[in-house]
Order: sequence, then structure tokens, then C-alpha cells
Amino acid sequence: MIKSMIKRVATIALAGAMLIGSLSVNNLQVEAKEHNTGKLWYSSREDYWNIWDATGYTEGRPAEFWVGDFGYKKLSNNTAAVTLFMGYENTALNIPATVTYEGVTYTVTRIGREDESIYLGDTTFPNYHNSFTGLVIPSTVTEIGEGAFSGMNISGKITIPDTVTKLGKGAFAANETVNEIVIGSGITKIPKMCFSGNTNVTKVTIGKNVKTISEEAFAGCKLKNVVIKSKKLKKIGNNAFSCHKWVKKNEFTVSVGISRKITVKVPKSKLNEYKKLVTKSWKKTDAFTKDNKYTFKKM
Repeated sequence: MIKSMIKRVATIALAGAMLIGSLSVNNLQVEAKEHNTGKLWYSSREDYWNIWDATGYTEGRPAEFWVGDFGYKKLSNNTAAVTLFMGYENTALNIPATVTYEGVTYTVTRIGREDESIYLGDTTFPNYHNSFTGLVIPSTVTEIGEGAFSGMNISGKITIPDTVTKLGKGAFAANETVNEIVIGSGITKIPKMCFSGNTNVTKVTIGKNVKTISEEAFAGCKLKNVVIKSKKLKKIGNNAFSCHKWVKKNEFTVSVGISRKITVKVPKSKLNEYKKLVTKSWKKTDAFTKDNKYTFKKM
């Protein structure tokens, strides 16, 4: 009973499905919308942890300890991962660089838990929702796990710092309020569906060391401008930049592929090569029935 109660319906289903690669961008967004439904299970953070402690369960526990708005898991004697966020809506999500617990200070080097979103929302706590005014990732972080921020509506610009060297699949998927993404120089691979379903993103800047942009990495975004700083890019997966919109049809909301006008800025020496990579990445599917219209410019 407790094991089923502690799972948040929307983003856990979302992240779990992304693991097996069976979830489309369409379903990502549907799951995010369904996040705002459900039963109130706990009256406070204290109540949540007291119930965990009373059960004695360790398997599946989302964090080893919690301080303030965040839950943590120890990675070593002096490093920890943020595995849980329990803050209120309409606040900035500022990931701590360090946390002190029982007299020991840990450096936060990872964000994510068991391939799920770190957020416990309003199906778990009162007055908690998935709407935040910004995100700050400290330079101590080197890895962001699968689905870590999926379904969390973070407004404004998301910047991945240069210290981050690994992103998980769907790490920032189904975010309906972010408008710009900047990927730092530490990333060499943008994984599958990493930023898919971010329906208000108009600009993406891809870092100088990216070699691979995976399948549907930015699918479903509202792209107008893509800046590729990398001179090392070798592969762009199917429908990495493909677009769609939601329409009402026979009382159902369905996805319809659309063609957007997107300006792509690339290094001067890579213009012809990257033009081929981008234009060949579109593959017709039920969700993505139209290719974009690209204009390529040298930087």
C-alpha cells in the first residue's frame, strides 16, 4: 500500500515510460497535464517522512535525508545527489551546491532519482504544484539524470552549466513554460527526448562540444532559432527538431504535425555539412507529418 502511495502519478509514469522508449512527445504532455489531478496523500513534508520511517522500507525510498525543500542521497563520504524537491509553486528552483547533514557537508554533484522526476507535486502535498519561476543549477553538478525535471513547468531560460557532462533521457521533457535553452560546453551528447514537449521554447543554443543530438531531442518545441556552436557534431537523430501542435478533434485533443520557419546558425566551416544533417533528420510519423523550413546562416 505504502509503495503505491509514494509514487506521484504523472511524472513517474512519464519517466518510467521514457526508460523503455515507448512514450511519444504527445503522451509526455498529456502526462504533465494530468499531474494536477489526484488524491492528497500527506499533510506536510514531516508527515511524508514520518510515514516512510514508520514503514521501515528502504527499497524505493526517494531520499536518504532531507534538508529544507530538498531530499538527498549520499553518493560518497562527501558528495550527494538531489533526488527530491518538495518546494512550493511560483518560486525559483535553486539547486544547492552543498548541504550539511548531521555535521557533514556534502557537495551536490548529481540531480535525479531512479529515472524519475525529482518533484513531488500536489497529488502528494497540499498547495504544491508544478510551476516555478526559474532554475539555477550550481557548477558543482556534473550529471542530470533521466526525467529529472520532466513535467516541471520552469519559466524563462534554462542554462546547463559547463560542468555538466551527462544528461539523461527526457531530463527536461514536457515543460510548457520555459522559452530558451542553453547547453554548456561539457555536454557531448543530447539524449533522446531530452527537451521534447517544451511547447514554448523558441531558441536553443547547443554547446561547442556536442557530437550527437539524439532522436526527438527538441521535438514539439516552438523553435524559431537554433544556434550550433559545436564543430564536432556528427549525428542528428530522427525528428530532433520536428514540430507539432495540439488541436481539438471529435472531443479529443490530438497532435498535428506542423512546419515551422527555423533559423539555424552554424560555424562557417560546417555550413554544408550541418545543413545536410539537419534537413535529413526529419522522418514522417503520425505525430510529425511535416518538415520544417530552415534558413542556414554562418556564424
